[in-house]
Amino acid sequence: MVHDGDQVLLRLGEPPSPVPAPVADLLLNRIGNRDNMNTATNGDSRWLFPGRRAGQPMHPDALAALVNSLGIPTVAGRASAIGQHVPSADCRCTAWMPATA
Repeated sequence: MVHDGDQVLLRLGEPPSPVPAPVADLLLNRIGNRDNMNTATNGDSRWLFPGRRAGQPMHPDALAALVNSLGIPTVAGRASAIGQHVPSADCRCTAWMPATA
């Protein structure tokens, strides 16, 4: 995430994408209140979900466990989100095979 003056950008690839104001406020709040930021390796991390190793994000399995502990089923959520993609979406962007997309 990049906070550049009035604009908040989320780096999911290049170039970073602008984030609408209501979501930007949530992201800025998350950055300001992250857990596990007292260690020297994570002190200046720009990751929304910093990992235990310097410069690395939280492992996807750890993030999935955190989301599941909040009562959000990750598999069903991913399947639902992918089901809402445009039918002609390139399967390489979803990591699904054409037969299952």
